[in-house]
Amino acid sequence: MKAKKLAAAAAAAMIAITALSSCGTSIIKNEQIDTSSASSAADSAADVQGDVQTSDSSAADTENTQQQVNYDAIEVPYVEYKKTYQAESGTIIGDTASVKKERASFKGDGYVTGANQDNWSLSFDLPESQFYNITVQTAADKNTNCRLYVNGKEVWVFRSTSNGTFEERKLENIWLDKGINEITIRSTDDAADIDYVTIEANKDISALNPDLSAAKLSNSNADYNAKALYSLICSNYGKQILTAQHDSVGSTETTDLVATMTEGKYPAMRWSEIGGYTRSNTKEVTAAKAYAADGGIVAYDWYWLDPAGGNDFEVAKTNFDIKKAVPEKVKQTVSSGDSYPDDLNEDQQSAGSQAAALTQTEEEVPKYSIEEMAIWTDEDIEQHHGAGDITDECYNILKDIDKVSSKLKALKKADVAVLWRPLPVASNGLYWWGTDKDSYKWLWQLMYTRMTVYHELNNLVWVWSAQNADWYVGDEYCDVLSADVYSNGNRDAQINTLLFLNNICKTKPLGMSECGNLPAMESVLQEKAYWSFTALWSEPYLGEEIGVTLTDTAQAEANALRFKQYYNNNYTLTRDELPNLKDVAANIKAQEKADAKADKKAKKESDKAAKKAAESEAEN
Repeated sequence: MKAKKLAAAAAAAMIAITALSSCGTSIIKNEQIDTSSASSAADSAADVQGDVQTSDSSAADTENTQQQVNYDAIEVPYVEYKKTYQAESGTIIGDTASVKKERASFKGDGYVTGANQDNWSLSFDLPESQFYNITVQTAADKNTNCRLYVNGKEVWVFRSTSNGTFEERKLENIWLDKGINEITIRSTDDAADIDYVTIEANKDISALNPDLSAAKLSNSNADYNAKALYSLICSNYGKQILTAQHDSVGSTETTDLVATMTEGKYPAMRWSEIGGYTRSNTKEVTAAKAYAADGGIVAYDWYWLDPAGGNDFEVAKTNFDIKKAVPEKVKQTVSSGDSYPDDLNEDQQSAGSQAAALTQTEEEVPKYSIEEMAIWTDEDIEQHHGAGDITDECYNILKDIDKVSSKLKALKKADVAVLWRPLPVASNGLYWWGTDKDSYKWLWQLMYTRMTVYHELNNLVWVWSAQNADWYVGDEYCDVLSADVYSNGNRDAQINTLLFLNNICKTKPLGMSECGNLPAMESVLQEKAYWSFTALWSEPYLGEEIGVTLTDTAQAEANALRFKQYYNNNYTLTRDELPNLKDVAANIKAQEKADAKADKKAKKESDKAAKKAAESEAEN
């Protein structure tokens, strides 16, 4: 369904939703959240949820009549606890499950074979309602899917491999209530044998307290507009979430639809796609300028169309080979020393004596370095390509970088900073830039260096989202880490994904660059999963989120109300609630100038004191 059709459906839906939203207190509790994924919290989130209140919106947008939902922060507890429960100590019903000792390396007095939900269970008494890890050791003679249930609800699916030996699998950060809890496991054909279950309190979430006060942009030449945007992102990280929506290319149809469904609330961030400029004029920059002029944040993906001219970027639909773009390697003699020893005279050095000779080795290095290629002029590129020094693939990549850079320059000229996410989701291998890790890193560094050095695009805040630690480009080449989350309707806040990114880099903000549904605010608070931003993908996900594409009327109304409340609460920020980024930029500039003046004065005083001390010492 196109955005215009969605808008028409949304207008009709608002009639029904207004009656629901007027009360302002109907929050979808976590009991209704699908908790089937590994990162989900248990049903009892509502038991620890702070009071939910409503108040008149304090937003500047006077057309917004939606009452704001006020959530109270939740204190996430941590009480140390770890205990291993042998499977054979559980309850066995009937004779279809039994205790055996045939497999090697089991712990305790044996293991349980033939277990399922109906014939085996394991109960345990917990000291505190908090987050726990559940470790299960199983063995099987064939690859077997195992489903773990807590108190009758499926919370995890894991694989027991076919090697016949006992192996551990761990589910992290699941909320369990104080007191008696029960675990059951069902495997395909009851083929998995269960050795033990370990329950351990997890302190990752309770200890999560990000501090990005010292965070700096990777580009040392970043302009004040980029600094202002990054300052906003970093200062809010861990406190509030910036609302974000992927929009229609070249228009604001989708973000306008969001405003319709939220009675005037626009997302803080408008995400869109800029890659179409490598083929035609999409008028996307015009839409971005307008959104920035209205106080919003501009964010771009670059799903890079086949540089050879194809109209797709998926590996299955293009023959572009990124490995062929990397310059060939040549042998180069590398010296290990910087100079001859100081005590050798010129005759000794020129004589090439063993003492004077530098250690030299031959290494294979790219024919052209990234730093060299990044500053090639258009004439240089044509010359190297014409001489056969670079491949067609390399040539096409450089030309595309320049095309997109010219459009980003238009935003720089308009004093618009850009949250910039090129080459998304590389590690899944679906797109041409994700077929080889080393080539991907080479491309990222080439693009980063050419854009920041040659094109002087100092208005960019770089977002990395390859979603694999081995593919991380390094702190010096990005400013934000993000992940795409499509959880099939699960409204958990995806804390394990956030912690995964946090383990890659703890000094940068973390965002949800794409998602199929917005997380429940109750889950965000309980898990302390304060994503920097949550960017909802457009079709078909937005239609489902606002309820206009659902046939179940009750569910459609519930979705629309929840969506409206996501945009009207004290833990999310919308466009009308953002500071003026130009004012922020001016303040940063003034503060840097004042700091530089203070540093200069302090140095002058320090030099003066040192000189006086030296003179006094000389007199004595």
